[in-house]
Amino acid sequence: SGINAEYGQKIYEEDEYGKLVSFENCEYILDVGANIGVFAKYAAFKCPDSKIISIEPMPPLFECLQKNSRPSDIVHNVAVSDETGELEMDFLPNYTMLSGLKAKENENLYTEIVAKQKLVTKMGTEAAFKHEVFKVKVSTLSEILKDHLDHRISILKIDVEGMEMKVINGINDKLWRLVDQVVIEVHCVEDRVNTLMSLLKNKGFAPSHTTPSTPSFFLLKELSDESVNTCIVYGRRI
Repeated sequence: SGINAEYGQKIYEEDEYGKLVSFENCEYILDVGANIGVFAKYAAFKCPDSKIISIEPMPPLFECLQKNSRPSDIVHNVAVSDETGELEMDFLPNYTMLSGLKAKENENLYTEIVAKQKLVTKMGTEAAFKHEVFKVKVSTLSEILKDHLDHRISILKIDVEGMEMKVINGINDKLWRLVDQVVIEVHCVEDRVNTLMSLLKNKGFAPSHTTPSTPSFFLLKELSDESVNTCIVYGRRI
């Protein structure tokens, strides 16, 4: 889709992640919230000798992820949180990048923003937030990776549409000690950015974050509103 094409442009042409973390001599690269595998393909291109572990809960996206992954890489069809069990998650086939936990509930917010800014979008928010519900398995990152805890995690990338703190809280100290670099999309709500920055400092990283911004690819139109701001928190182990 056009939205995924713009996401690919941000990763490949604008080198969004390459500006924030180093892909030199990577051992394992972990992609949490892999979607269809755009970042995984980019990481494989940047560091062909690395082993990539990609995690994506949505069955339709996971099917694409499998096709976009190398035979030597590992893919997991599971949601990541701070506990194990099952969750119902919303899949948005017309706007897959916003799929996730309670994703449908964002429809009113985006409708209000579009009306307030008088945006003429490619499709209406009702169509964009058309959704299917999938019941998915949930586990912690430490549990999913328990068979790989003897390898360095050169890069830990997290992009999970608002569940980033739950993912972080499911990482035990043993796994944290293996992580060399982090790059995390964070929703700028409450004091989440500062909370995560402090946590990373306590875990031995030197964190920074990008300037908060809004999705530039919402229905292929520029959208600007603080209520949906995100930024990328990133850092290397000191």
